[in-house]
Amino acid sequence: MKTVLQINTVVKYGATGRIAEENGQTAIENGWTSYIAFGRYQSQRLSKSNLIKIGNNWNNYLHAFYTLLFDRHVFTSTKSN
Repeated sequence: MKTVLQINTVVKYGATGRIAEENGQTAIENGWTSYIAFGRYQSQRLSKSNLIKIGNNWNNYLHAFYTLLFDRHVFTSTKSN
């Protein structure tokens, strides 16, 4: 079985979240297995894709803090939770 993995900040929230969900639905309709890895803002509506949560709210706040204070957003990650 073919599998598609999408990596997006959000799921079913905002423009890119809706696009990721629609891509997943199209893949499922064509016999694929769909996964979406996301970091925040999962909509309360159920997704048809399998969801993989990366990090937690604490990670998001830490990244925002380091970005505002040091302008080094991506350099705060050493491992994923």
